[in-house]
Amino acid sequence: MLASGRKTTLFLSRLAPLAGVLLGLHFWTWIASLDTIPVARSVLLVSTKPVWAAILGRILLKDSVTARNWCGIAIALCGVAVATGGGVGMTGGDLLALAGAVLAAGYMVVGRRERQRHDLAPYLFNVYGWAALTLLPALVFTSTSPWPSHEVDWLVFAFLAAVPTGIGHSLYNYSLKHLPAHVVATTITLEPWGASVFAFFLFGETPEPSTWWAAPLVLLGVWLVVPRTASSSQ
Repeated sequence: MLASGRKTTLFLSRLAPLAGVLLGLHFWTWIASLDTIPVARSVLLVSTKPVWAAILGRILLKDSVTARNWCGIAIALCGVAVATGGGVGMTGGDLLALAGAVLAAGYMVVGRRERQRHDLAPYLFNVYGWAALTLLPALVFTSTSPWPSHEVDWLVFAFLAAVPTGIGHSLYNYSLKHLPAHVVATTITLEPWGASVFAFFLFGETPEPSTWWAAPLVLLGVWLVVPRTASSSQ
C-alpha cells in the first residue's frame, strides 16, 4: 500500500534516486542506439515503453490494465510503426533502443509510486539530479567535454533542458500522480508528431505522407487508453 502522507523534504526516499538513475540510463541507451541504427527504427523500439510500463505497473503496483488498454497500446504502436516505416532487427543498436524503452517504463512506474508520496518540485530535484549524476561516467569513459564547443550549442542545450525536460518530463511526472504509468507512456507515442512540427518550422523538413496517415491510429490508441473519468485512474 502507498503511504497517505505527502512529504515535502528536499531529499526523498531511495526510490526517487532510483527513478533518476533509470532516467539517466534511458537517455544513455537510447541516444547510443542512434549511432548504429536509423532514427525511425530507434524511435519505434523506444516507443514500446507503454507495453513495459503496463507489465511492470501490473506486477509492482497492481495497476489495472484492461483489455481496452492493451488494445489502445497495440493500435498506438501500429501507428508509430506506420509512421516510422517499421522494421526492427536484433543488432546491438536495436537492443540498446529496446533497453531504453524498458528503462523509461521503469522510471515511470517508480515515479507513479513516488508521486503519491511526494510533491512535484522536490521529486523533480531528485530525479533530474540523479539522472545527471548517472550520465557523468559516460563523459569520462568517452572523453567527452561536458561543455558545448560552440555558442549555438549553448542555445540547443538550453532548449533541450527547458522544453523536453523542463516542460515535457515535468508534465509526465505531474501526470503520474493522477494516471497509471502505462497511460502516461502511451500518450508519449504522440512525440513523433510533435517532433515533425518542430522539424517543419525549424528546418523546413516536410514530413512523409505516412507520418500523417498514421496519426489517426496513434490518436485512437491514446483515446482508448486514457481513462474516461478521473476516478477510473485511481
